[in-house]
Amino acid sequence: AAHIRDTYPASVRATLVHGIKRTTEYQDVEYANEFLARIASVYELDLVHGDGSFRLTQETARYTALWMTYEDTIRVAAIKVRARRFDRIHKEARAKNEQVVGIMEFLHPQVQEVADTLPTALGKWVLGSKPVNALINRISGDGIKVNTTSAFGYTTLYILSRLRPIRRRSLRFNEEQLLIDAWLTTVMDVATTNYALACEVAETQSLVKGYGETHANGLANFNLIMAELPRTLASADPVARIRQLREAALAEESGARLRALL
Repeated sequence: AAHIRDTYPASVRATLVHGIKRTTEYQDVEYANEFLARIASVYELDLVHGDGSFRLTQETARYTALWMTYEDTIRVAAIKVRARRFDRIHKEARAKNEQVVGIMEFLHPQVQEVADTLPTALGKWVLGSKPVNALINRISGDGIKVNTTSAFGYTTLYILSRLRPIRRRSLRFNEEQLLIDAWLTTVMDVATTNYALACEVAETQSLVKGYGETHANGLANFNLIMAELPRTLASADPVARIRQLREAALAEESGARLRALL
């Protein structure tokens, strides 16, 4: 906190502190330091090419923290076994203190989600194995019910939520870090010539969110906009164009409206 106070302007401090807390809870202190290192590079560029608002640092910090804490099976399991979640559901059910509320989770893990949680080499093998794919689809095809208010159900998800130490070696972790760094590189490259456009490119990360199909659709839309960036730079108003594409993708998850604009 002292480092942030002494280094960054007041307008971005709260976002940075939130990012540190979020990445630490998600993984560990080292991961939070990696978050700060990424934002430090953006801030240095903001000092040179910015307009004094530090909007680029603010937006990049917000979306970097969100991306670094992507929703994988480990995080989803952790959310489902939080004590405050049980308290909230108990309250929403209007149950009395002496009443027991049963919670049944309906899970539908896809092959990709299973592979993403595994170490990189093993995850790639799972994706390429037709027999394993068929087995996973057979088990989870109709969904899996987990009673998190039973000892077995709760323990199952609790154990999954405690797999943070192996997350760094997982297939998805490595893929996400490459995507994050590529996006940040693009943001910083654009900022040297068009600061306002760089801020819009930073906000485009808002498309990458959620879990399962929602995440897949959002990432596909994000990639479409990033691929369009070279042509966008040559347009009459690239800032308005990127904003138009992003808003179209946000308005319609499947990407049909975005593809129509493209």
